[in-house]
Amino acid sequence: MLPALMRRWLYRPKRSDQRPLAQFYHADEEVTRVTAELNGVDLRKDLQKYLVLLNQLRISQDRMLRTIELVMEECIPAERQSRDYHIKFPDEILHDNLGVQLWFAAECLSAGSFLEVRESEGVLLRPLAEELLHCLEGLRLLLREHSLSDFRSYPPLVKEALLQYDRVFSEFELSYISTVIPVKSAEEMQRQQEIVVLFCETVDR
Repeated sequence: MLPALMRRWLYRPKRSDQRPLAQFYHADEEVTRVTAELNGVDLRKDLQKYLVLLNQLRISQDRMLRTIELVMEECIPAERQSRDYHIKFPDEILHDNLGVQLWFAAECLSAGSFLEVRESEGVLLRPLAEELLHCLEGLRLLLREHSLSDFRSYPPLVKEALLQYDRVFSEFELSYISTVIPVKSAEEMQRQQEIVVLFCETVDR
């Protein structure tokens, strides 16, 4: 078996490669680089540099999560968890970087910092947050390894990790958002659907 550094040098995907796994490799590499640089900054001595790197980290995390979404759509499109619960969320919540905010929330909860929830709620959410972080870290490791090998198929271990991450992420997303923000009630969703139907009927006329 080739040493890890030699294997990485030989099989490292090109940045121009548009396949999801190749895009993940470079996005993950950027998250790792920025995280290491951020950890080396003294917040008290260079606040500006810290804030710049923190913004870079959120951007790189968002890109990495998007590439994981692409990998899941390629590998397990028919087995993914339903996101029908999104209809319960206020429209302004479903923005582009929601995944990054959930990642940050999970890190805070795991560290025992309950910024947006009451302590009693945070204690209940903490195990799920820790499970999400564990799943994400394990998935990143598996995808990094697989991105240095065969792109034509995904082994069962990778598929299982993708399915587990997708399940835990959806559970945490629904649980956390439902805790911090009032979700739409059944009556509100029914009223919204009636308005849409009425609008469509008006346009058809």
